[in-house]
Amino acid sequence: MRNLLAEGQHWLADKQVALVSVRVQYARAEANVCISATPGRSEWDVTDASGALFRVESRDYLIKRELLELDGIPTEPQAADRITDGEYVYEVSSPGPNIPVWHWDGPSRVRRRIHTKLITNPT
Repeated sequence: MRNLLAEGQHWLADKQVALVSVRVQYARAEANVCISATPGRSEWDVTDASGALFRVESRDYLIKRELLELDGIPTEPQAADRITDGEYVYEVSSPGPNIPVWHWDGPSRVRRRIHTKLITNPT
């Protein structure tokens, strides 16, 4: 039986790669790869140690599962990995306590939504 939802998610991911993605360099230690990623953002309500509630925004990159390989080996994003987007460098990072550095973008696990923070700003 066909899974129309999964087919639609694959179709959308392919269209985003073709039409709205940017070329980025994904790096971990000495290994790196140049891949297509769709920029995005997420907002989170986070409570700090004193109990104050504040809003955090992360720069996200949506990357198709099969594109993320380092040294030819499929990999999952890890904290402290780096994504270079033009002159900007972002670090894969959790937006707050108990929030993973990435999660699947949809139930079919076609793309990973990777959360980052800006670490190098050329201006």
